[in-house]
Amino acid sequence: MKVRWVICPVDETTTVIEGRTVRLYKARVDGVIDPGRVAIDPDTGEPAIDPDTGQPYPKALLHEMIHKLDRVTGLATKDWCLCRVTGEDFSNLDSTPGVIDLFEGEYDEANELNIIRTFRVRDMGWSAAKRQRILQRLESRGIDTSDFTMNTRMFEILRRLARNRRGNGWSFRGEA
Repeated sequence: MKVRWVICPVDETTTVIEGRTVRLYKARVDGVIDPGRVAIDPDTGEPAIDPDTGQPYPKALLHEMIHKLDRVTGLATKDWCLCRVTGEDFSNLDSTPGVIDLFEGEYDEANELNIIRTFRVRDMGWSAAKRQRILQRLESRGIDTSDFTMNTRMFEILRRLARNRRGNGWSFRGEA
C-alpha cells in the first residue's frame, strides 16, 4: 500500500453513553473510502457484495493519528491533527475538505521507514517552491522552522508537528 502524511481537521461529534451525552473527537480522515480496496467476505475470501447495488463494499482508508485525542476532552484548543494514512487510491482523500497532503505525495509503505528515518529534505528532490509551500504549512500551524535546512531529516519535520499537538513529541516506529 501507499502512505501519505496529512494534516487534517479534528471533528467533534456527540454520542450517548450510559445515558450521558459525550463529546467525541476524531480526525476528519476517519471513514474516508478508498476506492482501490474492497471488503472481503471472511467465509468465501471473495469481495463482499452489497445486495442493494451488486457492487463490492468499499473499505475505508486506514489511518492513525500520531497523537491520540482524549475521548472526552478532545483538543478543544487544537483544531487539527497529524495523521499517517495508508491506502491504494487517495482520490476521496484529495477531495475531503480541510485535509492537506503535507509532503504533496505518497510513498510506498515498504520504503516509508527508510525515507522518514534517513532522508533529508535535499534527498526528496523537492523544488524550491514545493519546499517553501511545506514550510508555510508548518509555520501557519505554529511550527518553528527557523533552523530547518536542506539537511533536516523528514523525521524532524513530523516530530515538530507532533510536538506541537502533544507537547512531549513523538517516537516514530523504528526510531534509533
